[in-house]
Amino acid sequence: MVEAEVGETLSLKPYTSPYLSASSLPLSFGFTYGSYSDLSGVSIKGGHPKGNAVYINGVLINQPQSSYADLTDISQFLFGTIRIVDGGFSPYSFYGNLNFKPSRSKAFYGFLNSFLGFSLGLRDSIGGFDCGNLIGGRDTLTFLEGVVFAGGFWNIRFSRKRTSGMEGFPQSSGIQTDIRILGKFKDFELLILGREWEDVFVKSQHTNLRLGRGFEFSKFRLLTYLEGIKSSNVGEKFRPILYISRDFRLYWGIISSNVWTDGKRIGYGSFLNFPLKVANFSFSLSNRIPSFDELYWKGAQAEGNPNLKNEKAITLTSDLNLKGFYLSAFFRRVWDLIEWRNYGGIWRPENVGGGRMWGASFGANFLGFKIKYDRIYAYYDSGKRMIYRPRNSYFASLSAHNLELSFLYLDPRFSNPSNTRFLDFFLRIDGYLKFEIWGKGFLFGVENITNRKNYFIEGYPSRGRTFVFSVFGKL
Repeated sequence: MVEAEVGETLSLKPYTSPYLSASSLPLSFGFTYGSYSDLSGVSIKGGHPKGNAVYINGVLINQPQSSYADLTDISQFLFGTIRIVDGGFSPYSFYGNLNFKPSRSKAFYGFLNSFLGFSLGLRDSIGGFDCGNLIGGRDTLTFLEGVVFAGGFWNIRFSRKRTSGMEGFPQSSGIQTDIRILGKFKDFELLILGREWEDVFVKSQHTNLRLGRGFEFSKFRLLTYLEGIKSSNVGEKFRPILYISRDFRLYWGIISSNVWTDGKRIGYGSFLNFPLKVANFSFSLSNRIPSFDELYWKGAQAEGNPNLKNEKAITLTSDLNLKGFYLSAFFRRVWDLIEWRNYGGIWRPENVGGGRMWGASFGANFLGFKIKYDRIYAYYDSGKRMIYRPRNSYFASLSAHNLELSFLYLDPRFSNPSNTRFLDFFLRIDGYLKFEIWGKGFLFGVENITNRKNYFIEGYPSRGRTFVFSVFGKL
């Protein structure tokens, strides 16, 4: 993906989830299915997180099986910077791209919350680790993650999640055990994802593999992927992906174009960015390949659809930045959206047609005070509003001396395609006191001060009021 002079860069904090931090960016807001141990992602310009390509140090980590990459499974201590760019670069970057970059400065941190959850980490220029047992109400995330920069780049993570599941459906709760092995050496990329799920009814195993090799040929970049899965619900499936791209500059613009095929489908993408002194204009054309789950899933209450088409989109964006103020606007047209629909008690993915998304964002950042207002319209071609997209959202933060405050509000959102059910407004206020002793930074905070029962997704409440303590220091 192209990064020079493109997109937004955000520094992450060890005590704040990446999806919440990304809510401060224009036309973006966090997305999560619950507490520490549930799926989380970022909506970019009205899109769903499943349409984002997520990278760790430039290596794609989206699961071939589900197409999703869970931000809960990335250590913000080891990977402390995120770069967000619009889609159009790969079969997975339908709405946007999120690249988590490693932090290589010598440092340590510790974290504790009022549920007696904890985490701690240590890093330097050659590697580091992060581990903990994070607790949020009835959910628990136990994890150990390491990174090594010797002999290329390697990232290994083990986690065990105890999830409370959806409200009113205790059978959806269970224990999920994951392992990730990620490597980048010379022109090769390797991703192995192992998962075991166990609840009161079933026990299933899923293994995902992606092996990539890059080539350069006459200013063209060729990338070959071999993706494969072995799953209790999908069986054994493999697909090769051949990806060809070309990046070049045209006067003051940056242009990236690509085409890819998995042997059965052809996809294409483009990203054009024209940065001026105080303004920026971009255009992206993108496709998303259906996941193995969407194509082949077999279960008691769900089945895949091998006849799915690629999702397709075009996006136009313009930005104006002037002395701490910005104004951003976009328009997005989508076709052949893939959504799971219930047919007689069986869930099945379908291409449900298309839709339109458009909106604008206004914000300011000065003297430690940051505000953002987004207004987004998102409609299916049927005229109904798209689910879980807020019409209005507000973000504000204040960082001054020893005080840090943040405020996030999302409008009520419809939770079903017929627009007959909706979620109440989302309101979260966090406050932190910070001070330094002997060169080490200490933090005491209260998250969700109002103790409001918030929902990003119907049936999955976020954590209530939580007290936190953190220490951070450079070595």
